[in-house]
Amino acid sequence: LHHAGAAVTLLERGSTCREASWAGGGILSPLVPWNYPDAVSDLVSWSQRYYPGLARELQDETGIDIERVQCGLLMPGVSDDPDIRTWAETHQCRLQGIDAVQLHTLEPSLAACPGRSILLPDVAQIRNPRLCKALISSLREQGVGIHEQTEVTGIVERGGRILGVRTVQGDFSAGQVVIAGGAWSSSLLRDTGLDLPVEPVRGQMIQFQVPPGLLKHIVLYQDHYLIPRLDGLILAGSTLEYVGYDKSTTDEAHDFLVRQALKQLPALSSYEVVRHWAGLRPGSPDGIPIIDEHPHIKELFINTGHFRNGVVMAPASARLLVDRMQKRGSFTSYEPYMLEK
Repeated sequence: LHHAGAAVTLLERGSTCREASWAGGGILSPLVPWNYPDAVSDLVSWSQRYYPGLARELQDETGIDIERVQCGLLMPGVSDDPDIRTWAETHQCRLQGIDAVQLHTLEPSLAACPGRSILLPDVAQIRNPRLCKALISSLREQGVGIHEQTEVTGIVERGGRILGVRTVQGDFSAGQVVIAGGAWSSSLLRDTGLDLPVEPVRGQMIQFQVPPGLLKHIVLYQDHYLIPRLDGLILAGSTLEYVGYDKSTTDEAHDFLVRQALKQLPALSSYEVVRHWAGLRPGSPDGIPIIDEHPHIKELFINTGHFRNGVVMAPASARLLVDRMQKRGSFTSYEPYMLEK
């Protein structure tokens, strides 16, 4: 929006980028991409092409390396059946079927897995806390106003047109407003008469510190994953819990995630968990984000509901939203992301 010539002010209820944007794993792909609707795949594909340039741009501008690493996504025990092959061809996604010997060659420390496995070699990851830090630095440098500890408490409108918002720090006037409040978006819009189908879904993760190179690929096994960072950190996740706005961690989840991680990578038994945290995803029914204008208040826009794929869909979602706000065509249809009227 700033690049499109708008005067942009960002209002953050707490500290910027400390919710789902910070808590996620930073995988630039859905875990099982062929299980998602085309509306998700379209945003994912656009963003995957965009991220290499964004990483270079942010490093040149801010000096911060977001550590985009094309490490590939490895799925032990998953066979490359014809339906998966068809999906890969449709979405121009490279996919390699590998056997047990090839799996051991790629990742010698992984638990043995007989039969076939799948490798998506082009899948990348980023360090999302570093991405957040770089984006904040870039925005401030470009003159975008960022107001932290500024919780929005109400929408100001007259005659069905947005005028601004009320916050704990006073009122802000605006000709256009975007609600991009993640898991809190539905509560922000409730007083406008809109029942947004977005709810908080807690995810807990743990982190091991190991020698760099112990694991080279992102590994997904039975809906649980390991993400290796360049410095030897390995993230293990994640839970899927419907507990409202409770972001606390639990011993049960800690122990469960440790067990799942050791099943995949037994060598982790020699290393301690150095961190355990939780975040709240903005859960939506099919994982399809809502990117639309409010049905009753003109120039009030919504961008939320990305569920488990917020980081990978974010650039495309922003592009689609800006094109909508600028009243022009975009790279894909608006319809799949619109509210049901």
